[in-house]
Amino acid sequence: MSKPSSSFTSYTDAASTYWPPDWNFQRYAHATPADNAALSDEERAKMQTGFREALGEDGVMEMARVVWQEQLRRMKFEKESSSAATTSSSSSAQKQQQRPPPPPPDWLKTWRKRAGGDGGGTWGFVAFCTSSAVAAMPESDVAKFRIRAREMVEIPIQKALEEGQLADEIAEARRSFKIRWVEVDDDENAKDEEGKGEVGTGGDWVEKARASYRAMHESGILPSGLDLPIFLCASPAAVASVLRTSPAEAKEAHEEKPRWRSGDVPFLLVAAAETEQGIVEEDDGEEEEEEEEEEEEEEEEEEEEEESKVGGGEKSWFKPIFKAAAEVLVDELWWVVAEQMTSLGQMTRFVRGATVAEEHVTTTEEERQGEGGEAADVGSGRAEEPGHDDDGLDDIWWTVHMPPRQMRKRRRV
Repeated sequence: MSKPSSSFTSYTDAASTYWPPDWNFQRYAHATPADNAALSDEERAKMQTGFREALGEDGVMEMARVVWQEQLRRMKFEKESSSAATTSSSSSAQKQQQRPPPPPPDWLKTWRKRAGGDGGGTWGFVAFCTSSAVAAMPESDVAKFRIRAREMVEIPIQKALEEGQLADEIAEARRSFKIRWVEVDDDENAKDEEGKGEVGTGGDWVEKARASYRAMHESGILPSGLDLPIFLCASPAAVASVLRTSPAEAKEAHEEKPRWRSGDVPFLLVAAAETEQGIVEEDDGEEEEEEEEEEEEEEEEEEEEEESKVGGGEKSWFKPIFKAAAEVLVDELWWVVAEQMTSLGQMTRFVRGATVAEEHVTTTEEERQGEGGEAADVGSGRAEEPGHDDDGLDDIWWTVHMPPRQMRKRRRV
């Protein structure tokens, strides 16, 4: 901003012998329309008389010229400043509009192909729960569980929005995302000795769910975004894990450590639609050779040793039911199975199998310590599986990638 002229700065309150209340030379020189409107004619006349008494007629004319030039200077500066601010704001907005969003996550790219391309088809999961499990829960808890489960599963969708993906596209993806809940009657298979239904413990309940899911698939009622080789199950332990954790707590924990987190992790069960799917038979030399060609050279020695321990490669890796963290179902599970990026045997290699009937796993620090020792794997009810370290991390599936435990083992080889 250019400075006032020396002629203007030479004027002081001595330019008049009278000033109206709260007025001085600076207020006179920079008077606003509101200032002038508030000044009475009588006060204005007294001030003008004071100018003539202090400066004389010629001095008043010169002062008026200098004040006018100062006002012109200020108007020019304000106009230039306003124009520059408008240009800067417009340029900034234009740059923001022109700046491309970051690369889309894999789930979003798959959604565009499978669900978004036809105007936003439904995508997500089909999820089964037992009729006795629903009957045993208050209606408010059933609604609370389903709402919480959805909010936790949607964490990657919200994350994509926060990272700069197009808001309209994310809104459409969120709108079309569904968890389609289906109740399966387990009354015939869930009776204790006294004839009362045990929640979710039917021996062939999962087979009922598989049959129901298979019927949906064969009837063609499932949109492509829901027609997957897996479905979800809400076991009693899964319901408990979701209800005891708020979505805000799950999001905060996810932001601190998004994968392979120990402790209390909300999860749902994932079941293979076909128990044979994803298994590579060892006597098929051609497929075995093709698989070996895809493996990284540095993993070959370790994998041979691992296979000898578990007794049969992918055939023994396959888990027809396993726990998966709710927060990774979209960005780690959905797109992988939708695109058939890998077999279910490869995908479940480093996670323990689960059952619908398993009891709640104690995972608080106090419960883990127990009476002086670390807690056993009470959730699975099984001893440590071959090839698995009992560190608690393999109870939950997080991703198709190798877990840190295996990476550490690999570095030791």
